[in-house]
Amino acid sequence: MLVRLGDASPFLSDVMANRPELFDEISESGLLMEPKIFERMWRELTAARGGDMAERARVWKRAELLRIGIEDVMGFVDMEQLQQEMTALAEVCLRLAVEEERRRLKLEDFSVHGHRNREVWRIGTRIWSRPRCVVCRRHGRRRPRACKQAGGKGVDFMTRPTGAGTLFAVDARLRPDGEKGPLASSLAAHREYYGKRAQLWERQALIKARWVAGDAALGEQFIQMAQEIGL
Repeated sequence: MLVRLGDASPFLSDVMANRPELFDEISESGLLMEPKIFERMWRELTAARGGDMAERARVWKRAELLRIGIEDVMGFVDMEQLQQEMTALAEVCLRLAVEEERRRLKLEDFSVHGHRNREVWRIGTRIWSRPRCVVCRRHGRRRPRACKQAGGKGVDFMTRPTGAGTLFAVDARLRPDGEKGPLASSLAAHREYYGKRAQLWERQALIKARWVAGDAALGEQFIQMAQEIGL
């Protein structure tokens, strides 16, 4: 198995070279061929709070990538399960980034929506976690600034390199008005943009939109709006 992994992926070889104990832990755990859904990954990552969560998340993510890579190389899972696990991995990391900033800024009315752009190789899967838009309710003067700050810090949490690497690249340019638009906008502002100024492909992309993190109720309102616009 080690020979096949090393031959199939330089990335997995690098992970095992830096943390050789991971291979034995994963191969002897009995977790291979056992699907991991979002909820299970979230429980594992957040089981112990405190310390440097950004560093801990990166270490955990690399271990999960090795586990999924072994499943892929050895043919333990099909492509559908591989994509589901990689999507769940990216979403767990994104939700952690959002929740850390929500807790720090005491934001409740803040929600992130995204869609996935997957490029699947035979071994290893590159996923760009792309929040399509960041939404916040505008209550008082502080909210727009606070939500924008939370969005920016969340992107930094995901992309900032540490000793354990990064989490996932985040492309927030696909928000309303692109790079010129605010990182965080109200639900009403999104409705106005998609209803009047958005290009056809932008409205079509809403078909893939789903709530990822933050205020679930606000997320449901956004999805309802997206469905109405997409009809």
